[in-house]
Amino acid sequence: NKYTTNFSLNFANEYFVDDEISKSTFFTNATNSEVAVQVSDKTADNRALFTYNGSILKANGATLNANSETTTITITQPETYKWTGKTLTKDVIVKKYPTDFSWLLKDTYYVDDVITDIFTKTNNSLSSTITSSNPNIVKVEGNQLKALNAGRVTITVAQAIDRKWTAFTQTKEITILKHNTVSLEIPLLQ
Repeated sequence: NKYTTNFSLNFANEYFVDDEISKSTFFTNATNSEVAVQVSDKTADNRALFTYNGSILKANGATLNANSETTTITITQPETYKWTGKTLTKDVIVKKYPTDFSWLLKDTYYVDDVITDIFTKTNNSLSSTITSSNPNIVKVEGNQLKALNAGRVTITVAQAIDRKWTAFTQTKEITILKHNTVSLEIPLLQ
């Protein structure tokens, strides 16, 4: 007679890219500690989203064009001469991080203003693309804006998706005003 292998899985439903889960966290109540656990995961199209080094399971990320992806993790303790084998599965989602984005733009500027405080991202340093809906009113020059003429314009900031971060596009409408000019008449001295 063999001993019955018994264990349970304690996975959360979702993990972020680069999260690490220790074996003692996801694999608990094991009656058979003599055999190394085998871990594998597969997405619907047969790709692995996790790596396992014998003690840590690490979320490597969803495909480049997806903000999240579901995978089935399979934990197996193989049968031995002394113990029965056991396999459990758990569906989990691997998610990319959203970018913490905030506008720094004011609602109103004046012709000839150079605007350097456009936005802030607090949790990643990926490059962003800045565009103006009307370059005749506001021109993008690198990471700053130049107010050229009076009018209303929409500024767009976009970040492409990558292995760890979701893509985003944010828009803000701003108004460019002309400076008030005052005409002074000075009498001529005779």
